Amino acid sequence: MRKPLEKNGKAIIAKVVDMALEGDPQAMKICCDKLLPNLRGADQVVVVDGITGNSSITEKAEAIVNATVTGKIPPDQATSLLSALASCCRIIEAGELLARIEALEAQLGQ
Repeated sequence: MRKPLEKNGKAIIAKVVDMALEGDPQAMKICCDKLLPNLRGADQVVVVDGITGNSSITEKAEAIVNATVTGKIPPDQATSLLSALASCCRIIEAGELLARIEALEAQLGQ
């Protein structure tokens, strides 16, 4: 399948471009998809009350959800923040497990 496409690739591309120039909507979409980058939301700094300081992980997650529900931050940013928070949880868990294993090993070694 790939070899015939590679062999005729330039001709196929030229045909799709010609069709797009003639107004074919599917050909126009193909060309636009290749020429224009996908639009992404611009990253912004957001402030979420209750996320800094000594609040628990659960409180931080609740603050993010509340900020989303009340319209203070958009859902895509909430998703990013919750994902980062989940990563922090995994790091904390790994550190705590390591400390517990080291403590057990130290007890067994005595």
